[in-house]
Amino acid sequence: MLWKDDLTHPFVGIATKLERTYQNILNLQGEIDVFFKECKYPIVPNPHAQEWQDAVDYHRDLAIPVRFSVLFAGLI
Repeated sequence: MLWKDDLTHPFVGIATKLERTYQNILNLQGEIDVFFKECKYPIVPNPHAQEWQDAVDYHRDLAIPVRFSVLFAGLI
């Protein structure tokens, strides 16, 4: 049995918090991935491409979902 699975171990609370933090990271990354996939420019074009400045302007003005800050707050 690993120490993190032993409920009597003094560090089991730490292990549980680390597991939850990892889950929050995965949730946040998943939401960020969906957010950018649904954007007009999911990938910023090459800086030498004609539409590069349009993509930069689009992303600069793009509102970040409040949910991101909620998920991020769960990390700290």
